Amino acid sequence: MSTLKQNTLDGRAERRPAHTGSTGGPPLKPSTPQGSAQEPSPRPARAPATVADITRPSPVTVGEYDHAAAAAYLMKHAGSAALVVLGAQHGNPPIGMITEADIARAVADGMDVNKTRSTTS
Repeated sequence: MSTLKQNTLDGRAERRPAHTGSTGGPPLKPSTPQGSAQEPSPRPARAPATVADITRPSPVTVGEYDHAAAAAYLMKHAGSAALVVLGAQHGNPPIGMITEADIARAVADGMDVNKTRSTTS
């Protein structure tokens, strides 16, 4: 059997047996007996998650006629990637969403976000 010389972290030389591959040495034994699978660890039963469980308590909103720059500012400070766009008629119903991708697309198209208004598509 051949040996390998390796240096340890403190600079000392250390000799170890070289890897012999699949032809040398005893065969490896599996950690679990063949034919028997380990039983999964018991986990407590969980109730299914509902939308209310994962929804933020109050979504960040923006008006439909607000500038896109205002929407970007709100996203940054609220830590949100999307805002609900509220309409200007009859109690401000939600009429759509604006996302970071929408604002990035507007900038890539050469629009001035300080003059561009939020609109729904």
